[in-house]
Amino acid sequence: MIYGLATSRLPFMRTPKMDERATLGMAFGMARGEAVLAALLWLGAAVLWVTNGQLDPEARLWSLFMIVQSLPYAAAVYVSMVNALEQMRHARTVFEAAPAARMTGPAMQPAQ
Repeated sequence: MIYGLATSRLPFMRTPKMDERATLGMAFGMARGEAVLAALLWLGAAVLWVTNGQLDPEARLWSLFMIVQSLPYAAAVYVSMVNALEQMRHARTVFEAAPAARMTGPAMQPAQ
């Protein structure tokens, strides 16, 4: 990110968060890297806690730090999923056909 701020030749790259056809699979795919990092940090914290956390309080502290470090990655996955669910809900309400209004009078009005 800092490299992009220092150079003016490179374009700003963004992730396509507002795709109109977003599904949960696409949302998870957009945040795949963050999901992998969060899972690896959780796995590392669990392994560290189980192997060394019983005897060493520093190992428990490191495990806690690893969980805290994983929170931004987990939040990115969460936001991506919520965004996809909201878009799916919005698309469903837009594409649902509204019931036709019942007309009690004649369908056509006479010309005057």
